[in-house]
Formats: sequence, structure tokens, C-alpha cells
Amino acid sequence: GAERADPGDVGGHAEAEGVRGGLEARIEAHNQALREAGMLAPGLVVIDPEDPQRMGGLALALGRGQPVLLHQSARRFNSIATADEVSELNRELMQAMQRWRLLRLDSWCGLTLAGEFPYRYRAEAEQRPLRATADALGRNDGGIRLAVAGHLTGSPAQSVYQAMCSMFLQPRSALVFDAYPPRGPLAAYRMDRAAEVLDGAIETVEFKSDEKATAHRFRQSTGPINRWDMIWLNSSGGSAYWNVRGDGRATDMPVGRPVAMHVVHSFSAQRPHRIHTIAGRAIAGGAYWYYGSVNEPYLHGFTHPNAVAEMFIRGTPLAFAARRRPGEPAYEPWMLTLIGDPLFALRPAPPQRLAVELAGEQSKLTWPAPADAPVAERLRLAAMLEPEQAVEPALEVLAQAADHEADDLVLAALTAFEQGRADAVTALPPEQMLRHDLLRTIAAEALTRRVLDHATDGRPQEVVDQAMALAIVHPMARHMEEDLDRWRREMIRQGHGAELDTIFDRLLADDTLDGTRREMIEQLSGR
Repeated sequence: GAERADPGDVGGHAEAEGVRGGLEARIEAHNQALREAGMLAPGLVVIDPEDPQRMGGLALALGRGQPVLLHQSARRFNSIATADEVSELNRELMQAMQRWRLLRLDSWCGLTLAGEFPYRYRAEAEQRPLRATADALGRNDGGIRLAVAGHLTGSPAQSVYQAMCSMFLQPRSALVFDAYPPRGPLAAYRMDRAAEVLDGAIETVEFKSDEKATAHRFRQSTGPINRWDMIWLNSSGGSAYWNVRGDGRATDMPVGRPVAMHVVHSFSAQRPHRIHTIAGRAIAGGAYWYYGSVNEPYLHGFTHPNAVAEMFIRGTPLAFAARRRPGEPAYEPWMLTLIGDPLFALRPAPPQRLAVELAGEQSKLTWPAPADAPVAERLRLAAMLEPEQAVEPALEVLAQAADHEADDLVLAALTAFEQGRADAVTALPPEQMLRHDLLRTIAAEALTRRVLDHATDGRPQEVVDQAMALAIVHPMARHMEEDLDRWRREMIRQGHGAELDTIFDRLLADDTLDGTRREMIEQLSGR
């Protein structure tokens, strides 16, 4: 929704007020400690006390010694703000940063938005292209950037994850995947030099370009569980697909490991809250830092990745390195956003953790897991320590899907799918596939492969139920239409065209289909 609803005088309101009061008291004590210490903070954290992202904001404030400004957003993250609203927010933030002596013309500071602050705004009422809120904030009245902003997103757990990964993890491996050709206008942004400089600062760097830059090679490099700490990606396309040899889709974005991603690609962050998009899938899969575009920024909107890499290896925060400087193209508030901590940087050594004495009896991690341990626990342990032994508990979890948590179903489905047991995923009832957005995308990919494979091998009737499930659960209607059309054409090619009427009748009789999907299927059936 565009605006946030007033919760009214409902049950729990007093308790919520108490939580807010306690939060405000702790933040004031933190801010007072910073004032007494007289330290120059690296940035400001803006927290909406009503939103779940406040937990990640608190982590960054405490971990990096940053002051906190409490500010309640009037809109949701996925809404579109007006230029006046962004200007008013920027005015308040700049005043707060001035009070904390953070604003300097010779250096930038960080600005973290921990709340449901809209990530897009409309620059002018009559102008259709949308701009990135993060790129408009942190500028003085003359439009000069003095701070670099980023958003923390999602649940309390996700925002804390984004904060903690940024503070405590250091990249030791990087995949530099360049889908731009060696000739033509895109060639000017190739990342050959970026791969070289990263290779001198990070232990393991793999560079794929030209004939190696295919969708199949990307999937090979990042699956079944992502093994890269950083991914630098050059591509083109839309929010849910990328132009690379081999039909690149959002479902190619890796899962299973904390990763920082720098993505030169139009529209990749157009809807970072939707899992069927490139940024949404990446964030759901483990990206704690994602830099990409909310619209069509054109190539010149991005700082060249070679220059970004050069600054990054010298200790410049990655977001600072990615932002344009005065006099460069697209320096004005433009279309590039950041999901994550704007102060994430490469350090000579990771920060030291303090030993903490925990009261009470502590549980111990034992492997192999005891035979009488719950199957979900055995699955989680195996997936972390012995992935090849995770298949059996994964199949057991999928067979008893209704008895397990949605997060465990996601892990089970991913394990089964990547270990060649997609049949266990496609056997799930559609209502189970819809319990988690990431599970939905895994199920849609498994269903697509199974439906097409069986149409090709002459057993189309064996996958009618799967075709129906695909129409229901596919997270993106346009791709659902493309996949079912490929299946329809393959059925005709295999001589099963006469059976399609019966199959389409069953599909259209399903009450769970929404209007858009029903209309697409009617068009596919020629009705």
C-alpha cells in the first residue's frame, strides 16, 4: 500500500508503546555515550521504531559506533514516494548529520535506512521514470553528495543478517561474470581489469567472459549451493531475466551463502521485495549487500566496475566506490540503489570477536546426528556438514511436508532438486509449494523441467497434474505462459495435440487460477 495504516486502539497497542519507549531509552543512552566519547562516527543510522528493520539498524549503530535518528516512515518500502517527500526526508537527515558533525566536503559518510522507507520515488509528477531514493539522500541544497545511503530490508532476522554479515564477514572468493561482448558499445564496460585487481586482493577469483559467460556456466559456478563471497555481474535485460546465452532467469541467482553482489544490469532491483526478480531472488538466497538499478539507468549511469574494484581493494567502502563523483555522468539523483550496509568494505583482517560467557547448559553440535534426532535437524546438519548425506532426510521432510516448517521445506526442496530428485519436489501439493516464496520458485523450476522432459520422451499424460501445478505456483505469470507454451508445442510435435483440449479443460476448471493466468491459458488453448 502507498500509505501506512493506522493500527488504531487494538489489543497489544500498550505493549507496543512500551517496547518503543524502551527502544528510545536505549538509543538515547547509546547516543549520549557517543557524545561523551567525542568520537567521529562513520555514519548515521535512521531507524523507524515501528518497523522490523530496527533490529538490523541497532546492530549497525552499536557495531560501528554510529548515532541513531528515530524517524517514522509514512509509506511502505515498496511504495513510490514523491519528490517532495524525499526532499523533506533528506532535509531532516542532513540536519541530523550536521548536528553529529558528519558532513564534510572532502569525505562521505554512511547513511543507513532501517525501516520501511520507500526505495523509489517519482522525480516529477509528470515524469514516468522512477529514481532511487538512496541516490537522492545525503545531498546538500546544491545537489552535492555528502553521504552514501543504503536500505536494510525484510524481517528482523534478515535485517540483522545484512548488518552482521557486513560487519564480520570478509570476502575471500569472487566470481566476476561478464556477459558483455568483446565488441560493440557494451564492450567499454567489460570487467577484465576488475578481475585482475580483485585477484591480487582476494584469495580466489574466477573470471568468466565470452564463450564461458553462458547461463549454464553461471549455474555450474554457483550451484547447487553458492560458494562465492562476492559476485560481480555484467548483463542486460529486465527485472526477472538477464540476456546471456542460455536463457538467463531470476532463478539463476544463487542461494545458500552470504554474498555481496555488484550488478550492472537495467531493472535488476526494480522490485527487490519480489522473489521472482533478480535482486529479490538474490536477497532471499543470501545476498546481504546488493547494488543495482531500479529502472533503466543506461550504461553510463554505472561507475565502471574496473574503477569500483580499484577503489574497493584499497579499502574504500564498496557503495562509496560505486557512486558517481561530481562532474561524472549521472551524478544527479539517478536510478541505482543499495540494499545493505553502505559502510561494507574490504579490510586487512576481519574484526575480532569478543569471547562471551553464556549462562546455563550449552547444546553441542554433534555429527553424525543421532538416529533419533528429528528429521529436520538431521537435514540441517547434513546440509551444512555432509551435503551428499542430506538427500535422505530431505526426501523424508518433503514426504511429510505438512508436518514441517516452511524454512525446512525450502532446504529439503533445494537439496532434492540439486541432487537429481526433482520428482520429490514436483510431488508436493500446490498448497505446500506456496508456503514460502523461495520454495515456490524452486518448485516452479522443477515442474518446468519435468513437464518439458516428459513431453519430449512421449509420456505427456504422466505430468498433467504437474502442468496444472505449474500454472498455479509459477511466481511470474509471463514465464508461466512461456513454459506452458513450450510444453504445448512439444506436445503437438510429439503427436499428442488431440489430448491438449482435455488437459486445458482441466487447467481452466481449477478455481485457484487468477484472472491473468486464466486468460493466458485460454489464449494458449486457442479459445
